[in-house]
Amino acid sequence: MRKIIVYLDQNHWISLAKANTQHPQGSTFIEVLSYLKKAVADGLIVCPLSLTHYMELSYIGSFKQRSDVAEVMAELSLFYTLPPKDILQKIEMRKTLLNTFRRVENKNDETKNILGRGCFFAGNGEERTIGFNGYKFDSIPMLPDLVIREKLAPWATGVSLILENELLRGPRDNEVSLLREKYGYRPEASRSFAIKRATQEDELAELLSKDPKEKKRLSNIVAARYLYWEMFDDLHDLLLELKIDRDEFIAVGIEGITKIVKDIPTANVATTILESNFKNINRPWQKNDLHDLDALVVSVPYCNIIATDKHNATQLNRNHVGEIYQCTITSNLLEIPNLIEEILL
Repeated sequence: MRKIIVYLDQNHWISLAKANTQHPQGSTFIEVLSYLKKAVADGLIVCPLSLTHYMELSYIGSFKQRSDVAEVMAELSLFYTLPPKDILQKIEMRKTLLNTFRRVENKNDETKNILGRGCFFAGNGEERTIGFNGYKFDSIPMLPDLVIREKLAPWATGVSLILENELLRGPRDNEVSLLREKYGYRPEASRSFAIKRATQEDELAELLSKDPKEKKRLSNIVAARYLYWEMFDDLHDLLLELKIDRDEFIAVGIEGITKIVKDIPTANVATTILESNFKNINRPWQKNDLHDLDALVVSVPYCNIIATDKHNATQLNRNHVGEIYQCTITSNLLEIPNLIEEILL
């Protein structure tokens, strides 16, 4: 039986960490944590991490707090990870263009095995283990003696998982200065980029507030902006690869291009959330909104259960996105055990 994939937003991981450390605020989630631990141990579920988890965990200034969250993440995820948006998006776009322009169908579903292992897979879709001092554990298969390979492989895997955990929880407080000075450690860089993206979205929100008539074209505007900002390079490459003339692409018109974007699962999730948020122009964009967006676009189309925040759960369920991808979306962590049991029945 295929494992049930349960994706947990960062705020829910923090709640589970509080339960794991017997923090008073975590008492409500002790039973949920116990259930999830057993379900993972029994091989029934997997709770993968995404690149967003690594980024958001790095924002926590306290090493102790990061360690508490990382401990629960390690036990429940076993360092299974989802690939980044860029990898999935190009695969999905290729399939959509093939179908739209009646090119030869791609029979290989490259998104079938969605899970990988480790930070490299979360970052760039590459499955390889972490080494140290330039040594890669992947070189073990090159050893000539089969007996040596068999003895070293489990050890290498174990060490790699330890290193995965170290990377997840980040540097100790007394290591940060050295890492900044000698190795360019800058966890705030991703925050700055997220703030820049939020500002970019606020600009459109301001335009919509000045000209409410544009809301009638909101779906087309959001799709066109997303295509330009997030997909243009891949689109250019794929049109060349699939021998689709640019004029042929443009000929489908605004509605046709919007449909293409909506037929790409990651893009559909993103534009649905974006469009819903733009309808509420009094709600300013925050950097966490963009992190949540990046996490949801890779999890909603490919996971069975999503536990996110209340705002995003409401927007996605209101637009029936979970139904499209056969994914149950909730903001209530306490519902997770029952949702898993319903699938197991």
